[in-house]
Amino acid sequence: TRASADTALGKRIDSVVATSGEGIASVNQRVDAYVAGDSLVSNGLFVTGDFTGWEPDWSGISVTQRNESSGTGAISRMPSEFTARFSNSGWDTDRWLRSEPQAVSAGDEYTISLDYAAGGGTRRVPVEVWLGLRSAGNSWSNTRVAGFTASSTSWRRSPFYSVTIPNGATQARLSISRQAGGSGEFYVTNIRAYRIDAAMASSIDTVVATANSNTAAIQSEATTRAN
Repeated sequence: TRASADTALGKRIDSVVATSGEGIASVNQRVDAYVAGDSLVSNGLFVTGDFTGWEPDWSGISVTQRNESSGTGAISRMPSEFTARFSNSGWDTDRWLRSEPQAVSAGDEYTISLDYAAGGGTRRVPVEVWLGLRSAGNSWSNTRVAGFTASSTSWRRSPFYSVTIPNGATQARLSISRQAGGSGEFYVTNIRAYRIDAAMASSIDTVVATANSNTAAIQSEATTRAN
């Protein structure tokens, strides 16, 4: 009967809501945990006003505070209170800013992104992003993640770069390199390198699959009721 069909559909909808709600809550807990702690970068916004969590290995790199009255566009429009600044010194060698090493596990996947801008009269700054890896008892090896040229005083967000930790690696660090040559100052902040582990990815896949299955079931039951 129509009444029994309505009741059955109502129960099915209640079941979908309950199941999906539990799954989404589980995923949210995993996301909160991973955003809060599982990152290669501990001070990507330079909120301390210094290089806490970083290892600036060369001269010409400093932390600069936003100045809205400054005539330099990048400094006046910084997306965070502080940013790392690579000065324009006509360098003939690369300059590196490296995050402090963090423990990692083989198979971990990290998503990397950053906000950046250029400064100075002539702006053509070559920049590269590198992932450093080290296994127990061995020296560091570096893998190039991305490269781009910063040429605008307007702040931009990089694409999301994905990297996977290879077998044998036990530590990793993220490096930002202002390459030799070019001209202009380089500003960078909001540097992120968050881990997405297999368990969280599996949970997300399960929620999506369950939602798709439940949606199909509701559509089928609604069609049956309508007929």
